[in-house]
Parts: sequence; structure tokens; C-alpha cells
Amino acid sequence: MNPTPGLDLPPLFMCASDTPDAPLLGYHDGISSWTLNAAADPQGIRQAFVSHHERAHHQLHSGSAWGTAMLITGLADEHGKVAADLWQDLARACSETHEAYATFAAVAQVPDGLDFLASNFRYLQYLRRARIIADVFDEQVTDAGLHLIMHLLMTPRALLVLGPDDLRRPDIVEQLILGYAPDERFAVLRAALAGDALRRSLRELICDVDTVVDVGAVSTLLSGAGVDTPEPRAVNTWITDMIEALGPVHRSLVAESLGTSDRLTALLDDQQRERVQMHHDVLPLRQIIPAGDGSFPVAQFARTAPDLGAHLWLAWLHPGFLRHQFDVGDQSLGDECSLGLLACDRTHGDPHASWLTWPSVPPGPAAYSIR
Repeated sequence: MNPTPGLDLPPLFMCASDTPDAPLLGYHDGISSWTLNAAADPQGIRQAFVSHHERAHHQLHSGSAWGTAMLITGLADEHGKVAADLWQDLARACSETHEAYATFAAVAQVPDGLDFLASNFRYLQYLRRARIIADVFDEQVTDAGLHLIMHLLMTPRALLVLGPDDLRRPDIVEQLILGYAPDERFAVLRAALAGDALRRSLRELICDVDTVVDVGAVSTLLSGAGVDTPEPRAVNTWITDMIEALGPVHRSLVAESLGTSDRLTALLDDQQRERVQMHHDVLPLRQIIPAGDGSFPVAQFARTAPDLGAHLWLAWLHPGFLRHQFDVGDQSLGDECSLGLLACDRTHGDPHASWLTWPSVPPGPAAYSIR
């Protein structure tokens, strides 16, 4: 479910250098999508790092009970009201956990990813704290181990007794944060991992990429170490109930969260949550129509960069995001997600953006034809 573009809430989980005047490179909105600010840095490899970082925020957010609680407070209720203050309070209570997870994921997935954190002491600290957990596990299961533990840190047992109405009450949210904030649970676990017993037990439970992990046993271990964590079945039931409770107001949220689409389609639908800010100014959008044989003016979309070489921007977008980011005038863009090429031109004639779409072509065949 994508929130209405322009929702009057500040961006959360922001990615930037730790210098005071550094540009914002990207951010997760604390609800269901993230933004890559391609206009802030033209380096393709840095954009890839930020994209992985923000996507990891979404992965943690959408797969945990604390993220679901934030969804409830960050979306409008049946009266059109957003519990913005509670939403931000919940975000502050898990920001370190979020940043540690996302930073570790980006470093792991981007070649020479650690280079992008040089002299960025704040994010290096996030990475060091994530590695305290990651280093518990053997190399082949490091990512899986960290992924599971961080999701469990974001899922305190106390949250599972609360309903949507409870999560809009300041007194209940205050008590929840005081006693069960993910960042506090993260600190407790790091301290507990100073002892060999917990490290050894966790390593024994998560040790083989071909073995299904007993999540219940991991939850029991964490509870014994002072990080009270519920059984996975109870977590899944609670998250499903919360999503369904939002159904009367946000119907598409239920359809997307509980759907049964194939994995490739699900990944593409998930990736279209990424909003790419191509330029800081709002440019007029020109729709380009392919010829009858499917050909198009490649030069109009081709771009180059020192580290990327020649490339095209292939996008899977909802037209609502095009309307939000560009001046589309009275053009008809429809109301369905589609695959297309996107380019911004500020050097040839009037500055503008070009959009060429294949409304009925699946992403796979289109990418093959471009190659």
C-alpha cells in the first residue's frame, strides 16, 4: 500500500553523511515506501548503496510487529486522522535498530560498500553494533542470522496484546516505549552477547543455510537473555489481524499484504515502492509513444556516467508518482502500474522529463528486448 503522495509527515530513517550541510541521499517514509535522491549524487554505485539501504529499512519495517504498529499510527483512521506524534515516538524508539540493520545490509550487498562509510562515524557506529550480532554466526549464515535477530528485536511480546485503538492512545504508547523499545532491546542483547553461552547457543540454532531455523527456539533464547520475544505463530497472527483491521479504510493494504501473487511479481511490486527523485525541480513530463514495431528514440533516453557507463532508467511505476514528481499537464497516464523508460533532460532545449511506457508488456520481456 502506498500512502498518498505529499502526505504531511516528515521523512524518517534518513540516509545522509554526518556533516551538518550534507544532502539527504534517501529516506524511508516510515510507512511503506522509500525515496532515492538521485539528484543529490550522480554516482551510480552510491545510488545503489542508498537504494539497498532504504530497501532494507522497508524489509525490517514491513516484516516486524513494531513496523506494523507504526503503520497503524502513520496511516489515517476512519476519520482521516493520523497519529503523527505517536508515529514519530515509535520511530525514535527503533531508529538505531533500523539504521544498524540497513547499514549492514547495504555494505553486504554493494561491492566495496564499506568504502561509502569512510569518515562517516555515525554510520560506522551503526555498522559496528550490527556486527556484534552478525559476528555470532558463521560466515555462510551471517545475513540470515542478523535478519532474524533484528526482526525479533522489533517484535516485543508486550506489543501483541495491543489493538489498533490502543496504538492511538498516548499513555499506552508511552508505556510501550518505556518498557519495550527495540533500541533498548538491542542494547540488552549486545550486552548479553558478551558471554559465550548465549553466543554458542545462537550459533548452534542458526548454522546451516539448508536447515530451517527453529524461530521459536531463538525467541526462547532471547527471552531468557532479557529480550522478551513471543512465538512466531503469535506474531504472524497479530500482524495479520492488524492488517485486516485496517482493511475498511485502506483496502489495497490488505490486498497487497495478504495476496498470493508469484514471487517475481511480488518483488517487482515491492520495488516500485522506491521513489527516485531525478531532479530537485519539478519538470514538465513528455510522453513518448513507441513506433508500431516497438522501437523508440534510444538517444532520447540514453545517459552516461563515469562509473555506470551508458545506461537507461527502466522504471516500474504507478502513474500517481509521476503526477507527484512531474508536471504532467492534462495528459492521461491511466491508473495502473506499468513498465517504462524515464529520463530527465536539462541541457537540450527546455528542461523536461521523458516517459515512455509499455502498458501491457511484463517487465521480463521488456528488459530482454532492451538488452
